Amino acid sequence: MPAVKSHPIQSMADLDKVGNPNPLTDGIFPQTYEKIRYFRENMPADFGCRLAICRAVEHCTSTGGEKIFLDVYDNPELSACCLILVTDFMIKAIPMMKEAIGEEWEVFYLQGTKNSGGFKAVQLFDGHD
Repeated sequence: MPAVKSHPIQSMADLDKVGNPNPLTDGIFPQTYEKIRYFRENMPADFGCRLAICRAVEHCTSTGGEKIFLDVYDNPELSACCLILVTDFMIKAIPMMKEAIGEEWEVFYLQGTKNSGGFKAVQLFDGHD
């Protein structure tokens, strides 16, 4: 976040301090769920909320800084562990967010456009049947 004076993850020790964060209680997610609840209660019935952007590399640069790109070569263990931590967190958070916004699993967004297909579409992009 812009108000942070330095990125909190600079080493494996910093990463170890993070532990196994919970999307319901850690970071900015409790505030996110509160905002979702507020908007769902107060917005017109034909309006909807949308899933937040979930990109592991962007979240890693927020926590570890732009050096994550150099760390891929200079400190691959830290890079890999950071990406795994963020990915695991998002795997837990996405179902909770989809439930909070009232969105079905079959819906996904590609460049701002709402699409159907969900996991089937992801499997097709990954080359799976």
